Amino acid sequence: NVVCTPDLGTQIAAALEKNTHLKALHMDSTFQNTDSALAFAAALKKNSTLETLSLEYNDIGPEGFKALAEALAVNTGLK
Repeated sequence: NVVCTPDLGTQIAAALEKNTHLKALHMDSTFQNTDSALAFAAALKKNSTLETLSLEYNDIGPEGFKALAEALAVNTGLK
């Protein structure tokens, strides 16, 4: 596993908004938090290429999970 900061996770999420190639991203155990989850949620609303996103074993709070759930409702790429 790669260790990265929530700030780096937020930057990765921002890049996903324009992604047209990456199909899977595993961010398990990378110290992501609610702020980075909010960024991933925003990206998922715009990204239809990504098929797999894993954020297991991170410190994401209820607000982050809610945002991710809302993003999943509109995302057409994730399986």
